[in-house]
Amino acid sequence: MRRLRRENREQPPPGHRRESGDRHSDATGRTKPTVRRDLTEAHLAPLTHRTYTSAEKLTARLSTVREQGWAAVDQHVEVGRRAAAAPVVDASGQVVAALALSSGTSGESFETFVGRVVPEVLRSATEISRLLGNATV
Repeated sequence: MRRLRRENREQPPPGHRRESGDRHSDATGRTKPTVRRDLTEAHLAPLTHRTYTSAEKLTARLSTVREQGWAAVDQHVEVGRRAAAAPVVDASGQVVAALALSSGTSGESFETFVGRVVPEVLRSATEISRLLGNATV
């Protein structure tokens, strides 16, 4: 597997720590209800050229995520990386975590990545949710 050289990636400034406000850009964050609640207060800072910085566009995307039950991003957090995530739900129906898989971008299209990874992420998140007592997942 070919690794991208670090200097070819858009990177945050030295010392930058991801804040909860950055969660709008990653697959895991998009599966969590708090991202939807915090949209009106958040400054949607771009992490790469693909990060959503419009609340309207992100709100529409979050609606799709909620309907389909998973999220996937293609270089929204880091150039050369993509990820897919699904929520983990406890017995009370609350999202308590998200399960994600991240991969490099070389070798396959984003659509192929989604078709290969999302079913496995969903299956695993569903199994964890069942182990937590959620019978409706």
